[in-house]
Amino acid sequence: MSYVTFNHVFKTYSQSNKTVIKDFNLSISKGEFIVIVGPSGSGKSTLLELICGFEKITSGNIQIEGQCINETLPKDRDVAMVFQSYALLPHLNTYENIEFGMKLRKLPKKQREEKVKWAARILQLEDYLNALPKNLSGGQRQRIAIARAMVREPKLFLMDEPLSNLDAKLRESTGNEITQLHRRLKATTIYVTHDQTEALTMADRMVILNEGIIQQIGTPFEIYTQPSNLFVATFIGKPQINIFNVVYSHQQITLFNYITLNVGDRFSSLEPNEEYLLAIRAEHIKVDNDCGIAMVIQKIEYLGSEVILYLNVEGMTVTMKSYQKLDYKTGASIRVFFDLNHAHVFNKTTHERIELNNEQN
Repeated sequence: MSYVTFNHVFKTYSQSNKTVIKDFNLSISKGEFIVIVGPSGSGKSTLLELICGFEKITSGNIQIEGQCINETLPKDRDVAMVFQSYALLPHLNTYENIEFGMKLRKLPKKQREEKVKWAARILQLEDYLNALPKNLSGGQRQRIAIARAMVREPKLFLMDEPLSNLDAKLRESTGNEITQLHRRLKATTIYVTHDQTEALTMADRMVILNEGIIQQIGTPFEIYTQPSNLFVATFIGKPQINIFNVVYSHQQITLFNYITLNVGDRFSSLEPNEEYLLAIRAEHIKVDNDCGIAMVIQKIEYLGSEVILYLNVEGMTVTMKSYQKLDYKTGASIRVFFDLNHAHVFNKTTHERIELNNEQN
């Protein structure tokens, strides 16, 4: 049985007559860490507001443990929210901020004390219990916000871009803490972000959302290696996946209007002489000095163990990721080949992914 269920959920704002959530359906297991990811304006935060009760569902229903919560008051929904802005009370110290919600619910003092100490120990806040928020770092403040949610022991944790206000180093460390905390507590969590790296590294499953519509649901591995459509393929992955117009004919594809590549039986599900979109990730384009496609290096990004090359061919930019320790030079020529065993093909009109033979992604 699903722990949280969304059944045909729609949200339309009456003033603008704009539908921001469109037929959203999702089943979440108890203890699962779900990440909803999409661009700004895709409806991610609105979904959390519908779960909390801050916004009213237009149609459909949301169930937690089999109980519909559409008409349940926000205070009675037993969900805990961690906000992007921390939402700490500046005049209260760490202990008091963590304790605040429990005081409002009139929990016994001893129980409050035990829960604050328990959360502070897990989140390594024991040395900062007397500190005011202004004297703490962004990462410490976010941990206080998480601790405040933890002590509620809710049915469901909701996190709305909790790392977006942190610098890169703090984002990584705090993200790791959230992941470890989830594994320890086995708490059912819905985490919203626009950052694909967070989504790929933290999620049990990802929900890709665009303009209020689910594009794909799957594990990070499934999303990355088998994108259901062109939007998912281009949204997930850094650098962005390469897209080419190609024509298929008799076990060959033609790209850049003059280069013909043999593809064997793998592309035999395609219609002869039809145009398609071929997508291939940067790591599947490799150096081949003997018989590769000639390109010119436009730009080089050194990232330590890997190098991102921006190549030019026929006025198009092709992105390649190299792990070879070669001395690349801007303006130099390079020959590369496409590992088409890992390529994706999309319908040029619908942008839906076409299943190929012998999938190896």
